[in-house]
Amino acid sequence: MLNIIVFFILVFQLVSYILIVKKLKDYFNPVLFTSIFIFIPFCLSTFKLSVYQKIDYSPYVYLILLSSSAIILIHAMLIKPIEERRGNSETSKLDLSLRKNTFLVIFLLNIIYVVSYLMENKMITGLYLPLSSMDEVGDIHLENIPILREINTVLRFVLPLLNFYLYKKTSEKKYLFMLILTIFVPLSRGSRSAIINAILMIAAFNFRKIKLKKAILLAVLCIGILIVAISIGNERRGTYTSKSYAYEIGVSQTFEASNPVHDIFSWYYGYYSLSFYNFNSSLINWEENKVYFNGLANLNGLLTYFFDNYPTQYEFNSRIISVNGAAVVPTAYYYYLIDFGIVGILIFEIIFYGLLFHYYRKSINNQYFRLVYCFLLLQVLNFVFYSSFYSVCLYPILIIVYIFKKVSHKRSRENYNERISISYNDGL
Repeated sequence: MLNIIVFFILVFQLVSYILIVKKLKDYFNPVLFTSIFIFIPFCLSTFKLSVYQKIDYSPYVYLILLSSSAIILIHAMLIKPIEERRGNSETSKLDLSLRKNTFLVIFLLNIIYVVSYLMENKMITGLYLPLSSMDEVGDIHLENIPILREINTVLRFVLPLLNFYLYKKTSEKKYLFMLILTIFVPLSRGSRSAIINAILMIAAFNFRKIKLKKAILLAVLCIGILIVAISIGNERRGTYTSKSYAYEIGVSQTFEASNPVHDIFSWYYGYYSLSFYNFNSSLINWEENKVYFNGLANLNGLLTYFFDNYPTQYEFNSRIISVNGAAVVPTAYYYYLIDFGIVGILIFEIIFYGLLFHYYRKSINNQYFRLVYCFLLLQVLNFVFYSSFYSVCLYPILIIVYIFKKVSHKRSRENYNERISISYNDGL
């Protein structure tokens, strides 16, 4: 019975992807990413390829994933392209008066981000580029300084894509330079996820249809990036262990690292598939002693600084049961669970996928909404990692993008009205 549910989850995802491609001709639609980063890892984890997976999945976990996949299928069945009206497509270049003001704001944000990130490196390790001395400073990519952490977390996600968006709108190479800089700043301490996320968001923003030759080149590029990322991960681990990651998570009996293909699979299984197993173990533990934080867990990043008696991170994480120290995250489902229970998880899913597909549909003919959609897509890319992603990352990002939109539109309307006035007077 449970194997049938796994089969239906995969079928729902496949049908959803085909429906959207057929209707909107978009090969980089949301289902591509939900499949790779959520549903395939879960289905793969049910095969228990790790020796540490000893308990069966709770029926609730199957119910949650099946319901989530069904929600996506419903959106794929109902979605229709928006008829493009004259002048509705946002393809025009930014006017000169807007370019100058926009550049000053974005340039300032880029400077704040780079300085803040390097300052945080310095405060943690005494070095601006700790990656160059990893043997001495160890693995510090998860260490942070309060306040600077919030600034860096938000800006490392918002700036690469925003820089790329402005580069596409203006064709000015200064945005391309800032794009490259902001993508690779996290590499200074060996952080890889921010780089991969930025590249995936840019790909989702920029591509819809893709020719076979470009698809092959993109696939080769992605594989190359993964190999480099895994090499950095192995280098980081080399500061405190000589065991291979595959051995640590129990999918291999080989003590040393194996070939690149095996390494890629091991990291994928450990980071994504085992996260769902951790959620399963944590859910079973939670059922024995239920607790409801009523939203405090997901709002932790926003509210913890303003209340003295706010629950601690230890209280939030007290019911997490993980495979071992090499695979510890329980997916975002866990934090929805301890806030509102299993019903709360389903409510979160309905709200999130409603927003995701709403803005995705509007993004087909509008680059601004494509920007918003790609930032929402971050929740999918980071689903297995971030506990309070909605508060720490998503809300500030969308606020920044909304302000950017309002300012841009205001200036554009002013310039448009000015041009109309000049044209009318010239006619007189």
